[in-house]
Amino acid sequence: MIDEFGCIGWDTKVVDLLGYPGYTLGNDTTACDSDELIIDAGAERISEYSGEQTITPFIDYTWNTGNQEQTQEITEPGDYWVEIFDGCFYLRDTIHVDYYPSPEITRLDTLYYAQVSVFADNGTSPYQFAMDDENRLQNENTFKNVQNGEHTVYVEDKNGCTALKVFSLNSTYDINVPNFFTPNNDGFNDTWVIDGVERLPDSEIFIYDRYGKLLRRFKASESISWDGEYQNKPVPSDDYWYVIHLQPVDKLIKGNVTIKR
Repeated sequence: MIDEFGCIGWDTKVVDLLGYPGYTLGNDTTACDSDELIIDAGAERISEYSGEQTITPFIDYTWNTGNQEQTQEITEPGDYWVEIFDGCFYLRDTIHVDYYPSPEITRLDTLYYAQVSVFADNGTSPYQFAMDDENRLQNENTFKNVQNGEHTVYVEDKNGCTALKVFSLNSTYDINVPNFFTPNNDGFNDTWVIDGVERLPDSEIFIYDRYGKLLRRFKASESISWDGEYQNKPVPSDDYWYVIHLQPVDKLIKGNVTIKR
């Protein structure tokens, strides 16, 4: 530079060109089809030059879905890309999303007293199950000694996808023990059937003659009836005594039954 008096001056300035910055949406991801998945393109990029950090906010967003917001809600599998502009650079990245099917609780079996069995479908087996505490998973789908009231059951499949169901349990047992039966093969009242004990399959039934001899002992899970025989032979018409030990309620029912032939 020369001024009006013919004096010359000069200066030196170093100019560095900004390198093209990197940008990423993140890794490809998977989600359960029951989940809400949001991809966040970020609000700014951070760069460093000569030991100084510079924060450059993003100005514009353009997704392949037509969305122009910072975040994109994902509702189905596929490829999703976004192009962002920071005032200097247009940056783009693509992410692939896969979906796993979520399990479904199809049925609750409350037939047995204080017991709940959970059945699931869809999703990816094997399943794990929990009741009231979703973190206490177990492989067995049956829960015993369940108190009456409201409960929540959970199912988690191999991919970590989950389902839950809230239900109310009002488990009761009504045991009806007949006081006689007529095993004469006429097709009517031929067996002694204990109604209701099938809800307590761990219960045991003991049958004695009038002298205290044990004629039969069996669990409710094996049978809920007696045909009036001992060692495959009919016992005579008489009174017989029984003891029914109900489990898991730990209650005894005692009485007598009359056989009429």
